[in-house]
Amino acid sequence: MNKIISVLGFWVLSMQCLHAQDPDWSVDYSQFPFRMSVSAVIEREGGLLEQGENKVAAFVGGEIRGIGYADSFHEPSGRYLAIFQIGSRVAQGEQVTFKIYDETEDAVVEGRFELAFVADQLVGSVSDPYVISDNRYPTAVTVSTTRFEENLASGEVICTLEVSDGDDDSHVLGLSDFDPPAASSLIAISGSSIVVSQVANYEMLRAFSVRLTATDVLGASVSVDLDFDVTNLEEAPTDITLSQYAITENNSPQALVALIATADEDRDEMHSYFFTPVSQNEDTAFFVINGSQLKVNTVLDHESRSEYQLLISSEDKFGLTFSKALTLSVLDENEAPQISEATFGTVENVSVGSSLGTLTFSDPDVGQTLTLEMLTTGLPFSMDPVSGVLTVTGAINYEAATQYAFDVKVTDDGTPSLSSTQSLVMAVTDENEPPSDVTLSEIFISENLDVGSLVGELEVDDQDASERFSYEILATENQQDHTYFELIDNQLITKKQIDKESLDSYSLDVRVRDKAGHQLEKTLFVFVTDQNEQPRAYDTLWTVSEEHAVGMLVGQIEAYDPDAGQQLSYELRSALSDLPFEMDPVTGAVSLTEVLDYESRSDYYLSVSIVDDGVPSLEEVISLHVRLTDINEAPTRILISGQTLLENRNSGALVGTLETLDADQVDFHSYEIIQIDQSPTNNAFVVLDNKLFANQLFDYETQSSYQVEIKSWDKGGLSVSEKVEILIEDTNEAPVVLDTVFSVRENTAFGHVVGQLQAIDQDHGQQLTYTFLEDGAGVFALDDVSGEISVNMPEVLDYEQTISFSFEVVVEDDGEPILRDTCTVSVEVEDLPEAELPIRNYISPNGDGFNDFLTIENPEVYEGFVLHVMNARGVRLYSKANYDNSWDGYYRGAVLPVGVYYYLFENINTGVRYQGQFYIKDR
Repeated sequence: MNKIISVLGFWVLSMQCLHAQDPDWSVDYSQFPFRMSVSAVIEREGGLLEQGENKVAAFVGGEIRGIGYADSFHEPSGRYLAIFQIGSRVAQGEQVTFKIYDETEDAVVEGRFELAFVADQLVGSVSDPYVISDNRYPTAVTVSTTRFEENLASGEVICTLEVSDGDDDSHVLGLSDFDPPAASSLIAISGSSIVVSQVANYEMLRAFSVRLTATDVLGASVSVDLDFDVTNLEEAPTDITLSQYAITENNSPQALVALIATADEDRDEMHSYFFTPVSQNEDTAFFVINGSQLKVNTVLDHESRSEYQLLISSEDKFGLTFSKALTLSVLDENEAPQISEATFGTVENVSVGSSLGTLTFSDPDVGQTLTLEMLTTGLPFSMDPVSGVLTVTGAINYEAATQYAFDVKVTDDGTPSLSSTQSLVMAVTDENEPPSDVTLSEIFISENLDVGSLVGELEVDDQDASERFSYEILATENQQDHTYFELIDNQLITKKQIDKESLDSYSLDVRVRDKAGHQLEKTLFVFVTDQNEQPRAYDTLWTVSEEHAVGMLVGQIEAYDPDAGQQLSYELRSALSDLPFEMDPVTGAVSLTEVLDYESRSDYYLSVSIVDDGVPSLEEVISLHVRLTDINEAPTRILISGQTLLENRNSGALVGTLETLDADQVDFHSYEIIQIDQSPTNNAFVVLDNKLFANQLFDYETQSSYQVEIKSWDKGGLSVSEKVEILIEDTNEAPVVLDTVFSVRENTAFGHVVGQLQAIDQDHGQQLTYTFLEDGAGVFALDDVSGEISVNMPEVLDYEQTISFSFEVVVEDDGEPILRDTCTVSVEVEDLPEAELPIRNYISPNGDGFNDFLTIENPEVYEGFVLHVMNARGVRLYSKANYDNSWDGYYRGAVLPVGVYYYLFENINTGVRYQGQFYIKDR
């Protein structure tokens, strides 16, 4: 900043003696009481003049009022500026012109623009300089569009043009370098527009390029290459044709008649086709259009109609259509004769010579002679080749054949001769005959079958192979055999349980009737076969006391067998290998072999196998449950789950859970404290249900153990007493550290000790450790043993950025378990004077409450400093020691004019000095 002030002072006070070189321009600023400041770049023929003797002179009339050299480098923009002042004898109103000296060409040229003088005005800035130029070149040409439709009329505007030029010059526009050259006839310049000069055709030329040049009044120009696109306009189709205009009759349905084509000026056009919807276009019902294919949707017949009129329309993708009437001819061809489908019928055994019917046959071609031919041999009938009459020639038997299939051929005498073949059927009708016998497919049945079981099926003998029958069982007087069975269709089904011991055979009278009503009655027999049956027994529950003596009878299994005279055997089964029971295999009696104990096992789940001696041998297995009853026994011991208690635990803390050892596994116990430390009145502990609780607050240092005597009763009134020792355990206690506030000066050096934390721990001899809960933003370091806090990042200690830091520190002891405490540490930063003066670079003393005073941040830090304010001529306007941001831009009772001013802020005792410039603005 000191260097900038000295340079500006040199410009302001001694400009008249600088750069006295050709052209011999000079100015005496002392003649002009009014000034305006200019920051400008010098431009000639579109380029910037920089350094050396390149300069500009300001004139009013023929008098030089100011000189500027292009030698001040502005680093952010990379440009050299001419910074100078223009003088005047009046505050405003004069018109300033410029001349430019170009050192390279040793030439002086006139600047193109004038500037109105206003005293104390700042024209341009180092970041946005004023431009002094002989001519600003045009820089760009903007075209509104480069697309236009084909068929536009001559003279119609295609696009508008706009030239970018800092001088706002008028320009001459021109077109050149057409590609292809033929495109030069299509467009022309008209004023500031490009217009059509010849109608364009998209199908002939779709795109072209051209160079557009704009030239200003001084001959400077800019060119741009343009690519124009001609867009297509859709044009309607002009004709419709068919690939052929005739089709032969008897075509297949959906046969292709012809391909439809369209004449259209538009290239690569796609067309859709449809029948024109008019009432006279009825012939279209026989045809269909599929894409570009014309198809017939029915079989055409030349004899019925030989010509069709079709009105077809073609539509392009933009909806433009063309319609045309087309004539389609149907060509004739010889057609084969046909024999009508028919089924003939006759009863069997008809006499020879009888007529069986006449074939029907025809030919679409009128006047032709037809001849019939029987193609099938071995038939019991013949056919007349002219009339088609069928006549019996042999025996017709339904049982030998139910029908006769035969083929007949018919041939015409057309050219060429055509024929067709038809397959026909002669059906033979059967004559019904009565059934001759009925039998049962199975006459033996086992006893004990489930009701609804199949016995067998009735089988009927009848000459009529495909005969259907109805069946019934006839009731027999004084006999109930028919009530054990029923017939479902031809199946004989049991209706009751069949038992050989009750009845070993059954006789059934059945009736069979065919569909013609012929019937047959017959007696059928069913014989019952014997089978061994399973023995019977039931699941059993026995109850026995645990005091039952060895050898005593526990119980006896009861079982029986439906088959009389069979011997049963018994076997006791279990997954256990050491059963306290044994079973008599003949009687099924169970006795005790060992002493029973309810507490060891209260239930035995067994199974019993019962086997007969039939063929085959059968088995029944039942469940046997032996349940023991209990006898009460006295408890033997009292156990407790815990015998330690931490000191300082609240009253009500659980010590442990009591458990009584008792041979009676499902017994219930109650508990009572008899005495504590041999005192019946000591109530340090209390029993609730089966849990021992603390009844006071315990202190390890006062007493470390207690003797507690407890008694347990079972539900039968039997009891046991036990003494248990309860131990009190010592506990670790947490250290204590308080929140702390330290202070440190900004810019303090690395390692400087800010302060030390002090923590207290009631547990003597323990080592404390200090750590950041957060890292203090990295600004500070912490000694983990001493708690000392020091500076780690001095560059961050900047009062203007952060006035204080706050972070948390954790202190831990090394007890068991490790305990900790947390404190908040605040470090306040003290302010110091800065290396660069933090002063605002402008004021606007207009009384609006914003920027009305020249302001220095934290002025109280600069004790002993004096502020001096000077204008551009070095006149001192204001001075104040220990400045307090109170100067409001006034000098001798009036606001100073807008412009650049300078300050000196120094401490004469320390030699520290700040200097620089600032602006006074009107807003």
